[in-house]
Amino acid sequence: MATRDIAGGPLGAEGAPAPPLVFQEEEGGGSNPKILVRDASKRLWEAKWGEEVKSEPFVTRLMWAVGYIVEPDYYVASGTISDVGALKRAAAVIDRGGGNSFRNSRFELRNEKWMSVPGQGWFLNQNPFLGTNELQGLKIMSMLVSDWDFKDPRSPDGSNTAMMRTEGGPIEYIVNDWGATMGKWGGIAKRSKWDCKGYTSENKQFLKGTDGNMVRFGYQGKLTDDVAHGITLDNVRWLMQYLGKISDEQLKAALQASGADSQEIACYVPAIRERIEMLRGVAGSR
Repeated sequence: MATRDIAGGPLGAEGAPAPPLVFQEEEGGGSNPKILVRDASKRLWEAKWGEEVKSEPFVTRLMWAVGYIVEPDYYVASGTISDVGALKRAAAVIDRGGGNSFRNSRFELRNEKWMSVPGQGWFLNQNPFLGTNELQGLKIMSMLVSDWDFKDPRSPDGSNTAMMRTEGGPIEYIVNDWGATMGKWGGIAKRSKWDCKGYTSENKQFLKGTDGNMVRFGYQGKLTDDVAHGITLDNVRWLMQYLGKISDEQLKAALQASGADSQEIACYVPAIRERIEMLRGVAGSR
């Protein structure tokens, strides 16, 4: 863990989108503008703007660091896009008079060899990994980053789980949206994204205690019962083999790579560390 390039993420710094960037099409859906572009290596990227441009690159790096499969994300501070066609929502973020320039975007790789398995996604309460440390660790990590939008096909507003595979390869179970994170969890009037003050304010509710071998969390999200309940001390101990070895310097580097400024870094590092140490305290108890 100490040698993991968390700042670079699964593809490393060299895997970032490389200019020139060429417009392909605008995407609909969701709450923020999105377009598809190809880079110098002809790789396809989804560029997205809005509140999630820093949270998603950071959280995907943290999830990957402890061993989970993620879609590679990069924060891109600025750039230009050629051959831009007609735009709808993205007209607000692409400066047509400034050479089709943009600022503050999240680029997510669309691996064109990775195919979606037919269906809406996998269910938190029905999958091959029920009861395993790996699935319970995923839930703990989602609470660590305050992902209030962790949802499956039961949610009326769509699923953030997916089953993917390459041709002839095994099915891989992933969470494909980590944007609604690093803020406050809870109901629609309370929750936020990339809000360090809000994130820090809920640290006292993050881990509420234990009942025998069961761990109680204060998390509230779209599937609270499936995410927060049923976590054992052994699940926490398993996860801490990996999460517990991440250093503050690695957290700082990952935040910097995700576009965080000096004030955000100074706020987030101790706040994340506090939650990790709360888990360490539980993992050490019997």
